[in-house]
Amino acid sequence: MSLSTGLAFGHWHDLVNVNMNVDTGNTCMQIVGTPTQQDVGPDWTLKNDSLPLNVATNYLVLATCPGGCSTDIGNCSATIDSNGNLIIVMQNVYPTYANKFDFDVYNCGTVPMAATNVTFLPVNNTAGSVTIAGKAYLQLDLNGDGKNDTEIVWGNALTPICPGDIPTDFSFYIHFLEPIPQHVTLVLEIHLNYENCEPNGVVPTPD
Repeated sequence: MSLSTGLAFGHWHDLVNVNMNVDTGNTCMQIVGTPTQQDVGPDWTLKNDSLPLNVATNYLVLATCPGGCSTDIGNCSATIDSNGNLIIVMQNVYPTYANKFDFDVYNCGTVPMAATNVTFLPVNNTAGSVTIAGKAYLQLDLNGDGKNDTEIVWGNALTPICPGDIPTDFSFYIHFLEPIPQHVTLVLEIHLNYENCEPNGVVPTPD
């Protein structure tokens, strides 16, 4: 004879929950203060216009006119618009005209940011854009005729900027070459491209 006994075991259940609230930071980079430029009277040119702008001994000097005419020919302004963009307007410029611009960038966000590169985009010749990753000398073809008509020296390394740091100064020189065309309006956009970085200044890359 066999005897079978069935036993049923009951289980009580309960849960322990973990609720997580995630508050992300924000990025905010602005040009602040008062941008400056050299042309506040007589025009500037290079000490030796036959040498490139990046030659160390070839610095900006006041232009002279052998015939005694005024050298206050070109006009330039540098202002910040309501969106925090630097607006540079250059009027009546010509071959040999040169200028220098200075401006400050501030990290108004909550995370460290690092500039990865700077792009120079001629709007009239988008195929002629040039991207650099730090101090550099470059030539541009602003109107797309196949001739470089502008040279620029970008004077700053691209270093991380922490939230609330003192604004970082940037500067660049510009010099117009003989192929610059007459009676045209040319637009050059300069984009400083920033990404969030770790506190050690390293821009994170996806795994």
